[in-house]
Amino acid sequence: MIPSPRSSRKIRPTCKGWWRSSPSVKLTIHNLRGQLLETVVDGYQEAGEHQIIWDASNHSSGVYFYKLTAGDFTETKRMMLVK
Repeated sequence: MIPSPRSSRKIRPTCKGWWRSSPSVKLTIHNLRGQLLETVVDGYQEAGEHQIIWDASNHSSGVYFYKLTAGDFTETKRMMLVK
């Protein structure tokens, strides 16, 4: 996830993804303990490139993890939220 420009003083990290087929996609946000905080996307997505915005205005600065699952593909990455 990368930070996008501020809008109404909200920090809105975005995730860009690209897939060839049209799988069911799930994007979740987790804290350092691995606890699920939020499910951002959960459903069918068209094939192609996508930009997903996470409204992090209700979360404090710190380290978070996002997990992206699309079909058989799964990726978990760390991200830093700075307010």
